[in-house]
Amino acid sequence: MTKSPVTDYARWSTDEHLSPKWAERADFVARFVPQGLTVMDIGCGGMQFEHSSKAKIYVPVDVVARDERTRVIDLNAAELPEEWIDEVELVSFLGVLEYLLEPHEVLSKIARRGVAVACTYKSLELAPNANRRASGWVNDFSSSEFRAMVERAGFHVARRVLYKNNQHVYLLLPQTEIDDKAWWKETEEKKAAKRAVKREARRHGQIDHKPVLLVAGFYGRGNCGDEALFHCIYEAFCDEYDIYVAVDEHGAFRGFWDWYPYNKCKVIHQTDLHAFSAKRTIAGFMIGGGGLAIGYAGNFVVSARMRRVPNFVAGVDLPELVQQPVVEVEDLSKVQASRHARRLDRDFLRDYLGAFDHLMVRTERSLRVASEIGVESFLGGDWALRLIADNSPDEVPDPKRAVIVLREFALEIIPYTYVQKIEHLVTGLREQGWTPVLLPFCPEDVRSAKELGLDKLAPTLEHWWNPRRMKQIMAESGLVISVGRLHAVIFAAPHFDVPVCSLVPPLKLPSGKKSISKIDSLCADWDIDQFADVEDLLMAAADGRLRPASREKVTAAIERLDESIRIMKQIMQDRYEEKGL
Repeated sequence: MTKSPVTDYARWSTDEHLSPKWAERADFVARFVPQGLTVMDIGCGGMQFEHSSKAKIYVPVDVVARDERTRVIDLNAAELPEEWIDEVELVSFLGVLEYLLEPHEVLSKIARRGVAVACTYKSLELAPNANRRASGWVNDFSSSEFRAMVERAGFHVARRVLYKNNQHVYLLLPQTEIDDKAWWKETEEKKAAKRAVKREARRHGQIDHKPVLLVAGFYGRGNCGDEALFHCIYEAFCDEYDIYVAVDEHGAFRGFWDWYPYNKCKVIHQTDLHAFSAKRTIAGFMIGGGGLAIGYAGNFVVSARMRRVPNFVAGVDLPELVQQPVVEVEDLSKVQASRHARRLDRDFLRDYLGAFDHLMVRTERSLRVASEIGVESFLGGDWALRLIADNSPDEVPDPKRAVIVLREFALEIIPYTYVQKIEHLVTGLREQGWTPVLLPFCPEDVRSAKELGLDKLAPTLEHWWNPRRMKQIMAESGLVISVGRLHAVIFAAPHFDVPVCSLVPPLKLPSGKKSISKIDSLCADWDIDQFADVEDLLMAAADGRLRPASREKVTAAIERLDESIRIMKQIMQDRYEEKGL
């Protein structure tokens, strides 16, 4: 191999200089490229990108051999062979371009062959104090200069995202036409033949890719209840479908992509509709549970309908209907008119919800709402009912442990009396012989308790990123009390030897109501006690009147949920066969 004087061969000859952080970066970059491509990974290092990208064929390239497959070349001393480029659909440069003397020349050659590039680059403004030469970097581009350079090379920037606030991730697509590639242009006969081969391979279990179920919800933010929903949706469908999950990547918790089951799925941004136009077959789209607003993920709903992809909304609540008086708007005061305008139009609700192939609600109140507006619905249950508790030896069963889940609220609406009543609850339980602990359901719950000084009242068990562990703690405790958190009640409900109850948050709720409607509905459905006052709850605990959820009603909800899953799978299968796929 021809060597360059600027390449530090000694540094790269040992694995000790391969940072474990680079594997995390490879996982992040892989989220922005299609799975199943043929990939050449230049500067492959520990080869994490092979696993992250789920490459169909992986070609590792580096200045030293990393394994027997590695093609060894120094791009500061030799040109990238055209025949190597022609073998692949994507070339990756992760943490590599900074080390190249002529990155423009390397990229130009790839662009001329019509191959895409995924790369990272740490521009000048992102590392203003970095000693670039001491790090071995031999070029210095600002973000604008880097973009101009890749455009001169023959690429356009299809995507640019910031990784860990210190480098950009780029997806570069060639500006030249690539329609002359045989795999790019297919006749209808070839497409039909390919579908027939896929059907036969699927029938014999020989196909690499399964159909895709695209799921959207309030995911990736570390809210334990919503994460439990996705756990259960994934496990209900993953044997028969590959799962794509749409999240708000700008508001998601950093590092969520390493959590289970995101690390087994394709993660896309909630506004990215390319999933419907990619080579993979979308078998269904699901809005997957929780207290989501009507119209949530409407962009996906419309795209699915346009392509005759089955639409599901499953495990949700429907809004309460308000009887609107028949009055002329001009007869209303300004405030009344504003409220009148905000009330949901029933015709719109009926048309919108009627667009779904299966509407599964989780409470009897929502079932009545659907009936009132004339929409067919199915009473199922909350997805988290299917969550399996962990069995970690680190957790010790304690029948005297009283788990308290405090929901966070905006500080400006929390009066001091709220703090006093929570203090009274904890103190009263301790006086009765209980061991109170706080079990926050999300990072915001942790922060809120600290801001109010409530974290000083009892130990805090932080496992909000692990729904299974949270459920194990509840199952192995003697009492569960939820103050404003719905899924704390749901997690505890299937454990029929553990009393569970809801305490109405002792403050004025933003909705103006005296309690939280979705918790009211679920407690009524499952015979779970709700208390409006701390003193009443403590008296019930002292008298031994606290009780578990109804075994009969919770079991029935689980069975209905399983039936809903069966229905959705059948709808997808029927539509799939109808399309001849």
